[in-house]
Amino acid sequence: MQDTIKLDYFLMRAVIQGIKIEDLEKSGRINSYLNSQFFKNLKEKEDSLLQIYSSRINREIREEINAMFSDDQKIREQYYNANIFNRIKIRKDWENLNAKQVERIIQITKTYGFPGEKLIGLDRSAMHSKSDTRNFSAGMPIILLIHHYSQPNQSYDTLLLEEVKKGNLYNEHFATICDFEAEFGKDRYENIGYYGLRHQHRKVDRDILNSRRKEIGILGFEQIEQLNKVKNITRFWNRLY
Repeated sequence: MQDTIKLDYFLMRAVIQGIKIEDLEKSGRINSYLNSQFFKNLKEKEDSLLQIYSSRINREIREEINAMFSDDQKIREQYYNANIFNRIKIRKDWENLNAKQVERIIQITKTYGFPGEKLIGLDRSAMHSKSDTRNFSAGMPIILLIHHYSQPNQSYDTLLLEEVKKGNLYNEHFATICDFEAEFGKDRYENIGYYGLRHQHRKVDRDILNSRRKEIGILGFEQIEQLNKVKNITRFWNRLY
């Protein structure tokens, strides 16, 4: 923030990644620069920079993921608003829906790469009432996978790990999926196991988890604890959605 040349560069990169000027202004982080010449220049270039972002996004798959998420949230709401007797049927319908959705996500992954930020762009609040633009994430498919793996199901860890290496799947999103598989899989399907991001088994040594995290570029426990003490940055590592 003290180096306006670097700040200008990173704000420009943010817009190319799909973050709008209004998002930057609402953040409150750069209030002292809103009247600067470099920020005025950035606003003038916003449309052309967002066009770069838009040209990279597969709109058809984006809309498909939005529809999947909407269907998932609709049946989720039905489930939690139902009485205990109706929940049994709704839960089965929800599980069947998730199974079909995950099968489609795997299909998309094999054809286009994982539908993460590079393929479908950032989730925005306008896409669904449960979406939060401020998370600057492609979290919808991750929520679907979390729901699917909140019970034992076949793992696609090997395929998804390759997508992490290709830069198509955010490493912390991958680790979150793995944590749910390990926590709720009941050892019925082979999977990679815990990373200790969302769930951590008491019998798994933290040094082992730190080592596994390092393999895919996730900060260790001690580093996370240090960052949590810093007051002037957003704790993205603690927020999935």
